Amino acid sequence: MSSKHEIRTASAPQPVGTYSQAIRDGNRVYISGQVGMDPKTSKLVSDGFEAQADQAFSNLRAVADASGVSLDAAVKVNIFITDVNNFA
Repeated sequence: MSSKHEIRTASAPQPVGTYSQAIRDGNRVYISGQVGMDPKTSKLVSDGFEAQADQAFSNLRAVADASGVSLDAAVKVNIFITDVNNFA
């Protein structure tokens, strides 16, 4: 029997549509992708890549905290960029 339940926090942007910020299944937590959006304004923090990346990680951390885990325990993280000039 599964013990899945949804994780939600106001400290990260709210998901659009039928998505969840995260799902906990037993002792595993699957956190959905985040963008550089300020959860208070629902807008991107700036046009700058670095500020958006910092905010995205802050959002990931907020969801992890809400689920009772730390990003230090992350097993896998995927990062998608839209401009190869930001790769470094």
